[in-house]
Amino acid sequence: MADHAKLSPSASKMWIACPGQPTLAATCENRSSSYADEGTDAHWIGSEILLGKRKPVLGIKCPKGNETTLDMLKAVNVYVAEVRSQIQDGDDWDVEQRLVYSDELWGTADFVRYRPGTGELLVIDYKHGSGVPVEVENNPQTLIYGLMKAKHLGNRGLTKITFGIVQPRCEHPDGPVRYWSVDAVELMGFEDKLVDAIEATRKPDAALNPGTHCRWCPAKAICPAMKKLAAETVQKDFAPGLPYEPAELAATLEKLPIIESWVKATREFA
Repeated sequence: MADHAKLSPSASKMWIACPGQPTLAATCENRSSSYADEGTDAHWIGSEILLGKRKPVLGIKCPKGNETTLDMLKAVNVYVAEVRSQIQDGDDWDVEQRLVYSDELWGTADFVRYRPGTGELLVIDYKHGSGVPVEVENNPQTLIYGLMKAKHLGNRGLTKITFGIVQPRCEHPDGPVRYWSVDAVELMGFEDKLVDAIEATRKPDAALNPGTHCRWCPAKAICPAMKKLAAETVQKDFAPGLPYEPAELAATLEKLPIIESWVKATREFA
């Protein structure tokens, strides 16, 4: 199995909305960033603490080269404490568990817990980032982890699936820990939509659909759909004294963050 899935759960918001994204992204160099590396190291130290392999102390050298700092450990400890509070005697649980749906779609879940007595499954995803709040409701990444874990359980019985996001370093009106639940029937309904989305990515003419999901796309600098969107948008004139339609102005304003992101990516690419 390759180091990176063609369809990764973490990028699912992109390829579900933009089925042509995986093929275009495969042509680009897969470069990390200092923020991504810090997040990877925070996940690593969190799993090490939960498994009893490390203590939360300063100065531990992590796989991506970062050392544990007070800021990192404060955030990770929120995640560790929340996970520990969700474990009871008799639970089956794991951290950083590799889960597989197909040769194209697989990934690593931060924390999964199955409670045999009630048939309840819990999936918690840790977000170390401080810039963009992540919503838990209808989150495709956690839904995919839940679906893969449900298949991994086989015929053990599943009643309710609860998803959690722990994001200590980013403000959110619901706080740093957020939960949302579905039943087994709803999860299977999501799988129907997922199968359609996977099939759409396999088409030779899979559509490229620019949107807010493009923020983390490695291919946005070379994306023809992004270029077309930018070209069409800059042709619109808005200036004092010129007549305009409020709805058209509102639609243009919604596109500006996407275009600004494309401009930044193009500069970096160049």
